[in-house]
Amino acid sequence: MRILVTGGAGFIGSNLCDGFVARGHEVAVFDNLSTGFREFVNPAARFYASDLTDAGAVDRCVAEFRPEVREPPRRPDRRAVLGRGSDPGRADATSSARSRCSRAAGVTACAR
Repeated sequence: MRILVTGGAGFIGSNLCDGFVARGHEVAVFDNLSTGFREFVNPAARFYASDLTDAGAVDRCVAEFRPEVREPPRRPDRRAVLGRGSDPGRADATSSARSRCSRAAGVTACAR
């Protein structure tokens, strides 16, 4: 299976990728390295260094890799995000990018 993991250069995402690779899946990582590290990315995974708010980069990644499964990080509770001084516009842009990525990959619904 072709699996795209956003945030795959972080601690949790990289471990998730390692598990997918160990099970024989083809994996791509999409990460802007704002909190992750390039060294954490499994060498068997394709790496796309960009931000989910960059619609063109998301579209290029999906068109090139053609994922069958998309595993997004869970969206944090908005109140917790806003309470830490995060940018609410960025949260909306990230959610929008995930929706575009899902539609481009043919995903019509994500299990919660």
